[in-house]
Amino acid sequence: LSFPADVTDPEGVRSMVEATVDAFGKIDCLVNNAGITRDNLLLRMKDEEWQQVIDINLTGVYNVCRQVVAKMIRKKSGRIVNIGSVSGVMGQKGQVNYSAAKAGLIGFTKALAREIAARRINVNCLAPAYINTRRLATWNAWDTEEGLRPVLSQIPIGRLGEVEDCAKVVEFFVTDLSDYVTGQCLSVCGGAVSFR
Repeated sequence: LSFPADVTDPEGVRSMVEATVDAFGKIDCLVNNAGITRDNLLLRMKDEEWQQVIDINLTGVYNVCRQVVAKMIRKKSGRIVNIGSVSGVMGQKGQVNYSAAKAGLIGFTKALAREIAARRINVNCLAPAYINTRRLATWNAWDTEEGLRPVLSQIPIGRLGEVEDCAKVVEFFVTDLSDYVTGQCLSVCGGAVSFR
């Protein structure tokens, strides 16, 4: 079921969730993956660059979770995976808005996990680093081996992550393999965070 919606619009989110429940009867798992960047240095950052990132990357998760958690509580089961970023774990120059939103998402994950654990709903966060996606390919400095070298030097495994590396962690979080795991943030970063 495809349902375009703006995660910053609570009414649009409500309609999306209701349509999903109407079609499938329940929601087993939710992956909050909507996100944007508006990179800039703090002193050059426009108010709208700050607000757009906070609205989509953090408030959007709040809007979707409010609707979905209400449905999961009735069924007394569910899995929620929030897609964060290592920027929220360690900060990133030129990304005070994005780092703040993703750090907030980690705190949101931990707090919500405590609130609803007794209802058999697990909430976890995945914090990727540099993942080889189409968006990453648009960063001009990284379209050559020489441009990638400084980034790869920060990653002990020595390569960019692949989408499949993240998908495997999401699969773990939404299956019974992670029954006793909630409130966690797992960095998928090739060791870039843990070795600092």
